[in-house]
Amino acid sequence: TLAQVVPETGETGLPASVEMELAERAATLYDENLGDIDRAKPYLERILAKDPTNDRAFLRLKQILTTRELWSDLEALYERVIAAAESNERKTDLLAEVGIIAEEITNDTAKAVAYYERILQLAPDHDQATLALDTLYATQERWQDLAELLRRRIERAGATDPTPLRLRLATLLHVRLGDPKGALDELEQVCEAEPANREARELVEKCLTHVDLRQRAAEILEKVYLEREEIRDLVRVLEIRLEAITDEQQLREMLQRIAELKDERLTDDAGAFATYSRLLPLAPA
Repeated sequence: TLAQVVPETGETGLPASVEMELAERAATLYDENLGDIDRAKPYLERILAKDPTNDRAFLRLKQILTTRELWSDLEALYERVIAAAESNERKTDLLAEVGIIAEEITNDTAKAVAYYERILQLAPDHDQATLALDTLYATQERWQDLAELLRRRIERAGATDPTPLRLRLATLLHVRLGDPKGALDELEQVCEAEPANREARELVEKCLTHVDLRQRAAEILEKVYLEREEIRDLVRVLEIRLEAITDEQQLREMLQRIAELKDERLTDDAGAFATYSRLLPLAPA
């Protein structure tokens, strides 16, 4: 019989082409004619052991393993076929499929991350892997990995506006990674692109509390509040900028500017008088 000539396991002593043909017949007999997928399984495995690129055998065995919920066996099958795949495109397609299995069916987040990371090594612009890792890194609180992923997405944004990604990166750096300087690097570009972005503005305001970032944050906010004509806040950050000015000419110019804003735009007579009082002793002789 067919099963005697080509048993489920072990060597047959037959030429490879003959063994493959008979194994295909046996798999078809059990799977399609008799509906015995468990008896078909070893013959499909025999085929793939000889030829891991056999798509028909792969698809049929994948269906059997899925039906039986043999997830570890299914992952092992994918790894075998991935290793034999000739093109990076084929490898990424297979990794994406098994990544979904790990992420959504077996709920093995670590494995899913590993599969998606392998995809990006082969195809750095792969959307599915990128978006999946974005979510999975956050779920696992892998903040540094998420920051690096966001940086790569920004670098590869092309014609797409990277501002939302920059804001996410800035928030991550400031809130999760304790890197306000790195955050301010991103926030400066966000504020230049979107002066009305309140979330970015609020983060820059928080940077005012860091001595080493205070002046740079004030300069960024100066441009924002000037653009938005929010004069009271503009005056506030200009007075912060005053703290670092040592050149007498620059000091006079800044005090003059602040005094005029208080007088003409805020109708703050007392404030304008106080600022002019500071300016008077600096007037050239």
